[in-house]
Amino acid sequence: MKNRGKSDFRHSEAAHQFNVPKTTLQACINGQRSILTSNYEKSWLNDAESKVIVNGLIHSAQQGFPDMKIHLCEWVNAVIQEKLGDPSFHVGENWVNCWLEKWGKWLSTYWSTSLDTVHPRALNPEVIHDYFQKVQETLLKHKIDPDCLWSMDESSFTFGCACKTRVIGQTGNQVQHSQ
Repeated sequence: MKNRGKSDFRHSEAAHQFNVPKTTLQACINGQRSILTSNYEKSWLNDAESKVIVNGLIHSAQQGFPDMKIHLCEWVNAVIQEKLGDPSFHVGENWVNCWLEKWGKWLSTYWSTSLDTVHPRALNPEVIHDYFQKVQETLLKHKIDPDCLWSMDESSFTFGCACKTRVIGQTGNQVQHSQ
């Protein structure tokens, strides 16, 4: 009985020192999994798959084509459907919101800002250099022949919605431009 008292005292001290409830510490000592571990094991995507999606979202946002939550949902569904072999599987908006919260260190949502609103202020040497550097990287990465390049005049055209929408971009930006 004496040993149990000392053990309880040490557990209480350890729980206090690490600022966790004594019951949580005791559950861990007894081999019970934490909620964090349990939730990780039930996740539809592992960290490696999530990091690929995070990097893809950041890359497309940096190119001026940020994705919306609905596109993220479609992307995640495609990955999970392939993984499970179940074409009827789908996650909903709640799942996407929780996933974005989990990866909030790298991703944030923004209201898109059309480049038309900032176009006159955007013409400076750094922006032009950055644009041509990105074009060059894309041409080299995808081995695009220069004969396959086409140009447009100032009128351009829009792909989809031209209005303000909620988009996903890299955390730390003040604004997310959308082409």
